[in-house]
Amino acid sequence: MVGLKHVPDDLKTHKNPALKAPSGPVRSGPKPFTSPKPSHVASPAAKPAPKKEPALLELEGKKWRVENQENASNLVIGDTELKQVVYIYKCVNSTLQVKGKINSITVGKH
Repeated sequence: MVGLKHVPDDLKTHKNPALKAPSGPVRSGPKPFTSPKPSHVASPAAKPAPKKEPALLELEGKKWRVENQENASNLVIGDTELKQVVYIYKCVNSTLQVKGKINSITVGKH
């Protein structure tokens, strides 16, 4: 069985401060990656307007999809079952009321 070897006191850096001093040039690691700069800078006005997707409030199988709602304060899901789930995605400044019991509600980021 091979174990750890004993280090003599003269090789221990905490007992021999002369070993701590750098002996020669300090080698730095590899240069950090820099991404290439774009040759032209697009102005913010040159961006195309984001495509508006249609607002959805529908039941697909056992999943209620509530998507792309903006400033809607009267959204109601009424006829629910315990096996159903609600998935809310890209809704801004909107209120959804779920009447009854459902399995889960998932809110996605936009």
